[in-house]
Amino acid sequence: MRKYYVDNLRWIIILLLVPYHAAMAWNVWGEPNYIYFEGNKIISSIVVFFSPYFMPFLFLIAGISTRFALQKRTIGQYVLERTKKLLIPFAFGIMLMMPPMTYIASKFNYGYQGNLFHHYAVFFTHVTDFTGADGGFSVGQFWFILYLFVISLIAAGIILLQRKIMPSKNTDIPLVLVFLWGLPIPLFNGVLSIGGKSLAEYAYVFLAGYYIFSNEDAISKIEKWKWIFLCTGITAAGFNVYLFIWSDTQHTLLNITERPLSPQQSWGE
Repeated sequence: MRKYYVDNLRWIIILLLVPYHAAMAWNVWGEPNYIYFEGNKIISSIVVFFSPYFMPFLFLIAGISTRFALQKRTIGQYVLERTKKLLIPFAFGIMLMMPPMTYIASKFNYGYQGNLFHHYAVFFTHVTDFTGADGGFSVGQFWFILYLFVISLIAAGIILLQRKIMPSKNTDIPLVLVFLWGLPIPLFNGVLSIGGKSLAEYAYVFLAGYYIFSNEDAISKIEKWKWIFLCTGITAAGFNVYLFIWSDTQHTLLNITERPLSPQQSWGE
């Protein structure tokens, strides 16, 4: 039976990511972007409110979907399917979509005078911080596809090994595990990280989706406590926005992020 809540979560997140990335043009913490307007705290607050949830949710859903996929496929068939569905779009995006985006960034941020055709040579030879904001090589938003492919391969190996050592059963998931599964996530921060995106962290979330949140028992427990989870998440996200955007003081134990430089300082202008 198809799990429509998985589909709904996926398309809702994908749609929200469009205005989310557009709003980055007004960020107040000086993060380089393809184009940049004057920083706006209200718009930036929306970005910060949702940012802790978007990508973990997508990797969690990918892990859940993998559980269902492997009920009908072998590990080999799964890996082949992931290769076709992820690497081909990734290559297409890097070759055809990223150069025009970084071309716009180079013209907007640095007054690049060349045309798009000339910029292709710059894109594939100029490697800096991978943001693409200076016109250099970048995978842009396609980093998710690349990470998902690598994590899918890692997960396939782990699942294959687990099946040989300890065959899985649809066992009862303790309520405490549903509550506490996210606590180890900060331990992975910075582990195998590229551009602030931790491969280890997202692999952990992916596997949590596969082993915990694809379990019907776990989902039924979440439904019983959904309002507590929702209120806790909204409160935590709001507090994070206050600490990162609106607070004028440093709270070392709660938020160790340094006050950002202005975009001009960050980009060395």
